[in-house]
Amino acid sequence: MKTVQIGKCKVACFSFAETKRIPNRPLGRNGRISVPEILQEDKRLSQYINNETMGALDNYAKHENLNLYISPLENDLFDDLSVSVYNGYDSSRQISTQFPMKISEGKNSFHDFMRDLYTRVGNIVNDSKSKEIDRTLDILS
Repeated sequence: MKTVQIGKCKVACFSFAETKRIPNRPLGRNGRISVPEILQEDKRLSQYINNETMGALDNYAKHENLNLYISPLENDLFDDLSVSVYNGYDSSRQISTQFPMKISEGKNSFHDFMRDLYTRVGNIVNDSKSKEIDRTLDILS
């Protein structure tokens, strides 16, 4: 990344290819899921990750105050996507997890992918809540 001084302001400059890799395209009604432009241009990945398929997960992210960032893993032999889950604004329960995901081929690939994605995000939230409860019980003891 290169910074350019314009008057009193420093502006970050990215090449055209780098700009397409920044996850700044919100999905869903609430915009809690962000993807890069390069993912939306990929015909195979955009079938799985788009406004229509991420609506329920976006609502869940709003309810749990989460932000999700989904990016393609272009040079990975085994996985297709990287999913990052961050807590929205509440600093008392920090959720910051990243995991890779594979999109399998076949008849049930969409169903299997969506179930795996929702299960992993749900497990992250539930683990965080159980750790918070354990910490509260330790304080009260």
